[in-house]
Amino acid sequence: MSGVTPNSPHGLYLNSAKLIIIDEISMTPSNAITVIDRLFRDLSSDQNLKQLPFAGKVVLLSGDFRQTLPVVPHAGRTVIVENCLKNNPLWPCINKVKLTKNMRVNDGEDVFANFLLEVGNNSLPRTSDGFPILPERLLGIGSPIDFIYPDVENCIRTGEIKNLAILAPKNSDCDIINNDVLSTIQGEIKVYDSVDTLLADNMDAQLECPTEFLNSVEISGLPRHHLCLKIGAVVLLIRNLNTAKGLINGTRLQVARLHENTVECKVLTGTSEGEQIFIPRIKMCPSETNLPFKMQRLQFPLLLSFAMTINKAQGQSLTKSAIYLPKPVFTHGQLYVALSRSRSFNGTKVFINETGNQRVLPDGCFSTSNVVFEEVLLD
Repeated sequence: MSGVTPNSPHGLYLNSAKLIIIDEISMTPSNAITVIDRLFRDLSSDQNLKQLPFAGKVVLLSGDFRQTLPVVPHAGRTVIVENCLKNNPLWPCINKVKLTKNMRVNDGEDVFANFLLEVGNNSLPRTSDGFPILPERLLGIGSPIDFIYPDVENCIRTGEIKNLAILAPKNSDCDIINNDVLSTIQGEIKVYDSVDTLLADNMDAQLECPTEFLNSVEISGLPRHHLCLKIGAVVLLIRNLNTAKGLINGTRLQVARLHENTVECKVLTGTSEGEQIFIPRIKMCPSETNLPFKMQRLQFPLLLSFAMTINKAQGQSLTKSAIYLPKPVFTHGQLYVALSRSRSFNGTKVFINETGNQRVLPDGCFSTSNVVFEEVLLD
């Protein structure tokens, strides 16, 4: 249920809206759309409008179901698909309009655009044991860091660093790359430690979870206890701070100055690109966790972003990207999202560790897993 009431400022504002836009709809859980629909019906005072989806509001849902689907921890294919919008009772009421041109790729890159569709539709040629074959021109040689950041200091000076990133499936892979790149930047590292608190009134529970244990907890969506930064480092905002200025979850920033209680950053993406802003420490609680307790972390809502996870990269546009696959992708749409972040074949390279599911073929091409839930692509 939504906590917004009809007479609250938020309720009055939403009720006056003429158009609601929800982006990246493929990642939005089905129950979230149900809550939004119920909210607008509750806000409306017109009994006839209450009978209509979203109380008759014009709602524009945009997204690509070839991209990643809602994240359901420890769930299999069936549960993930069930949590997709296409299984919501509202889906038949939606008027579908299909886009026909890839606006991210460079002009004249029709071959690349068609290749991306083949990846998204899982229609690439396959090896004899059933793995998709990717062209030799995409295979990266050496290190993804050498391909993306051959001279990281020069990338920082020219501002080109905002168009570069390394993508990997897991946070652990990104952490290793981020620390390696950070070590190549000149200057002194400043470490910001979080203040972690157990949210429990029971004193015994607090004694059972000492501060040192809370500091060691690493959960997706929370910043690290030790946040290591340098001037010039690229970071990712992981909380909505000011939606009016475009300072939302997923905005990339560059560290300009390091203060004791704030981090001064330059905005690299979004509507406030180029502006200098101050990031404060904020209190954050993990929304979904398997921990048997609730905790709160006071820390800057920032993560290093020389490398980022493929799921976190959804929505980013890059001129040059390296896809690092120590192991193959593991869920629907990840390979498609990773390959479609840049604008051409020349700006994309895939670096693989050869395993049973991915290897370099004798002709120079290579194979890797491509997870696609075909039932989601059906109209």
